[in-house]
Amino acid sequence: MLNVEAPSQRGLLWLAFAATALAGFVDALGFLAFGRLFLASPDANSIFAAVALADGGRVALHAGGAVLALLAGVVLTSLMTGRSARFRRSVVLLTAGLLLGCGFFLLYAGPTYGAILLIAAAMGAAHCVFEQDEVPLRDALLPSAQAARLGEALAAGRLRETRRPLAFWLVFVVGGMLGAGAWYLAGRWALALAAGFAFCAAVGARKIERLRSTDGPSNPNGA
Repeated sequence: MLNVEAPSQRGLLWLAFAATALAGFVDALGFLAFGRLFLASPDANSIFAAVALADGGRVALHAGGAVLALLAGVVLTSLMTGRSARFRRSVVLLTAGLLLGCGFFLLYAGPTYGAILLIAAAMGAAHCVFEQDEVPLRDALLPSAQAARLGEALAAGRLRETRRPLAFWLVFVVGGMLGAGAWYLAGRWALALAAGFAFCAAVGARKIERLRSTDGPSNPNGA
């Protein structure tokens, strides 16, 4: 598990909370705006696509397309940031914000399916904020993974280890509540708020990268 004593490591933990809240926010928007689509959760959308196909529903095209778009977002973002380790996190979140902003403009103009694909791709990008060896934080955007970690800690009687997965799960839920509230209050403009939040997270990530670049020679890339 990551040591969160150093300022840069604590910053990574808060960045994980921000990304988790964004995922919950976007999932709630997708559910309300596009008819039960979970644009940040490929596992939920995969089941939704399967049920819709079995039922002959046309919405299966939207759900399946969202899963593929999220996958494309992961692939393209990983390729784009592969050689820029030092600024990878801020670039990832900036990419997510740009895709969310483009999705907002498409949604405002009318092409719903294009907006769905862009928003899902944005969340695929957001899933790339943390690297493969940062498992505790990399799984933060997946509430099912956090529920499993919580259950494992409870079964083993390690109550101290329940705090982080429980916190991530609650942050996801709060993000969903904020996303639902924003949709009811602002309609399509709620997506612009999500894009703005991603841009703010990118600024925070850039500050964390600067801190990590001064951590010492053991972290030359500051990634």
